[in-house]
Amino acid sequence: MPTHTPSDRCNYRDIAGRRCRLPRKPSHPDLCAHHARLNPEGCLEDPQTVAAEILGPSPHFRDAATLNQTLGKLLELHLARRIPARQAAIAGYLCQLLLQTLPHIERQEQPAPERIKYEFVSSIPRPDYSTAAWKQNTTSSLEKSTAATQPATSHTDPATSDSGYRR
Repeated sequence: MPTHTPSDRCNYRDIAGRRCRLPRKPSHPDLCAHHARLNPEGCLEDPQTVAAEILGPSPHFRDAATLNQTLGKLLELHLARRIPARQAAIAGYLCQLLLQTLPHIERQEQPAPERIKYEFVSSIPRPDYSTAAWKQNTTSSLEKSTAATQPATSHTDPATSDSGYRR
């Protein structure tokens, strides 16, 4: 039975505190192959390599297509279990925030439209709010409204008219 030094053994400990006896995976700093597969969050791949793979050669995030490519790469790496779900969710949220700022960036990059100047016109006569003017306006508007609501009076006698209606 081969003996392993403590630094060569897996550092996973169960609930009872017992340490795993399997040898450490060569590509993982702490865990064996079995526990590294079960615990992808403990897998420490070089962050610079993963970032370069997600972002590509020149991340400028000035258009939706670049953000879409970044999200696609993020999904690929998450499904390949190269990055944990929590980190993928955080990166997805940050991409969403970047996507929401794109209209503001486009507005800032466009030249400002010429501002319209408004002039105050002071030569328009003000309404007359005196008592005499108010009475005149209200009586004339009342006369107009009563004339419009009353039916036209006919000068024919209904008893002698030929409408067929009798009282």
